[in-house]
Amino acid sequence: MPASNFAVKFAAQAPSKTRSSVNASTWFPDGRRCLTATQAGEFCLWGGQTFQFETIIQAHETPVRTILFTHGGNFLVSGDA
Repeated sequence: MPASNFAVKFAAQAPSKTRSSVNASTWFPDGRRCLTATQAGEFCLWGGQTFQFETIIQAHETPVRTILFTHGGNFLVSGDA
């Protein structure tokens, strides 16, 4: 299912081989970085102050639908299609 919202301002683009939409995002518990999850199953890590791209990780084989840090911030939980 496609996302039910859309971007109102383009901030940056990760240097991925495939173009895909962002399905989920979350801030690190310390607030210094943002993690986005894409339709291609990738996690993209962004710097929190300047929103500069840091790294990309192939995390799932199917689209990532949700990501969330645990209360202690020690673990990241993600779910795919």
